[in-house]
Amino acid sequence: MAKFLNPSPALLPKGTRHYVELAGSKSFLAIDEEKDFINIRNIFDELSLGEYWRDTKISSQIEKLTIKHEDAEALYDTNILIERITSTLDDIISKGLIFLGIASFEGNAFETSVFNEMDLSWGEQETLMNLYKEKRLEESFPDVRKGLIDLNEYVECNWFGTASKYFTLPGKKNLNEIAAMLYPYSGNVSGIVAVAQGAANFIILTDSFLKSNSIDTGEIRIDKDNLNQMFHLIKKGILAAPISWFKIDLGLKSLEVLAGWDEIKDLEPIKRAQEKYLEYHKNLIKQKKKTIENILDEDLGRTIDISCMTEEEIERDLSECMATLNKLNEMQLSSQEISLLYKPPKVLFSYGDLKRAAIFGAMSLLSIDIGSNISCVADLRMNLSWGEYVYDEFYKKIDENSFLNLERDKDFIEFENPLQLRDIYSKSFQDIMHGGEIFLGLLELESNAFEFSLFQELDISEQDLETLQQFYQDKSEVKLPSLRDGHVQIRWFGDGKEYFTFINHDCIGIYDLADIVSSDQAYDNKYATGIVCFDSSSTYFFILNNNFKGDSDKINEETLEIMYQKLLKTDMAPLCWFKITLGLESLKKHAFWKQASQFSNLCIILQNYKKYIKRLTIIKEKEKKYRIY
Repeated sequence: MAKFLNPSPALLPKGTRHYVELAGSKSFLAIDEEKDFINIRNIFDELSLGEYWRDTKISSQIEKLTIKHEDAEALYDTNILIERITSTLDDIISKGLIFLGIASFEGNAFETSVFNEMDLSWGEQETLMNLYKEKRLEESFPDVRKGLIDLNEYVECNWFGTASKYFTLPGKKNLNEIAAMLYPYSGNVSGIVAVAQGAANFIILTDSFLKSNSIDTGEIRIDKDNLNQMFHLIKKGILAAPISWFKIDLGLKSLEVLAGWDEIKDLEPIKRAQEKYLEYHKNLIKQKKKTIENILDEDLGRTIDISCMTEEEIERDLSECMATLNKLNEMQLSSQEISLLYKPPKVLFSYGDLKRAAIFGAMSLLSIDIGSNISCVADLRMNLSWGEYVYDEFYKKIDENSFLNLERDKDFIEFENPLQLRDIYSKSFQDIMHGGEIFLGLLELESNAFEFSLFQELDISEQDLETLQQFYQDKSEVKLPSLRDGHVQIRWFGDGKEYFTFINHDCIGIYDLADIVSSDQAYDNKYATGIVCFDSSSTYFFILNNNFKGDSDKINEETLEIMYQKLLKTDMAPLCWFKITLGLESLKKHAFWKQASQFSNLCIILQNYKKYIKRLTIIKEKEKKYRIY
């Protein structure tokens, strides 16, 4: 959960039965390497106290208004506005932060919708006003501020909506990566701040983000689904109350929304400050260290803004690209049964010991790119518990066939509502398309120390279960594989491995992959199940059953025997059961799918993904006549 440091009073104005705070602010917002938000300096900030009439007949009307705080000089004096802009950008550079944009907050008890982008109906505004009033009259108005006032005050914050990725910045581990993510964007988001579980929740209702090189017009996208979900969560008591309106304009272009900007935009101090910050931001991007694995994981297939690169950088990138292609060719020649799994689920590194067993379940979305590399795009479920084996007092030894005292691991993922599923599906498919990848399917991992088979397609005999249990207990000292540059190595065994390694195809690039997955029925809701094993260098997927070429309920005894031989003769250990379901139909396996599928924006994104695949296959068809192999 991120922090919002030095928040304006307008972010969380208070209310009681007799009084209400009315507030407004506009401030410079920055972000640091921890993805925390900092209100650097106010452009203007005002706070008034409104007192309601005590007469019950007109108790909803304000009797008098008292100004508690006002800082509006920059609205009327351009010299002060210039000083605040230039000194703020200098502060951001000196503190090693990134300028996110201009944040605007308004607290008006939801009497009116304050931002033009938020085209809410009167009924929706009235609902917000009544929800706010209800908490105010109950004298249960929440206050989630933490820290010392005027020193290190902050609030914890969450972001919800399809545009939330611009603020949560998933996968970005340092300031350089954050800088690269935010650099090309402008536009804005607006919405409502609501309180829940001690945090300020930013409910994004509109966004108009666009890239600098985008052909998009920057048209405002309205997320009414998010608003309706917010109403639902407030009624259920999950969200405490709506508090204020917010709008955030992104990037240096956000300065254009300031009153008086046209008068100062061409002045030398303003131009120098912008150029200095722009150079600083570009240098952060240039400092980003690139390895071959980074290129595979992040850069390949993404739009490159050559205007931000020197000739030396372009030549170096071309050299790295050739090195990457050579590495892919070496991998394909040396072993056609190996994939790299990027961002693997945490549970793949959770193994029992002599005293306890790892009990876990996970569900992840998978994508593929050229070189048959696989990525876990998002985790839909991740729970991990440790089961302590029972000590048999009679025999004075541990009973290895049962355990108790399940202790849940501190890190787990479990969705609480369909909105979360909608957001993660939407973000995942946007990331897949932006990254030039293909959606593969859904990976499920389940571990129970092999007490019984967890997938109905795997009809393992009792004798095999006992054998697996014994291996699991005997191999407790095996070293787990290392996570090198964000990936582990997967070795595939069994019938059906070709659907993950593409060894039966002359697969050169993304167009070939798109053609394969759209033309082969195996990539349409078919599955493979089996057992995951590991040693210190690799993870092994033994496919014991699949229906790629027709229905089957038989275990592949030959693959099972190969696995047993490796367990006997090497350090390899059994870890868990797995099931991979291919294609878009796999999205329906999540319990919240039915409700999430009702959201219009998710339907639009999935339709866009189908069009994206269609475009790739059309390009593939057109390029056939130019191929030389």
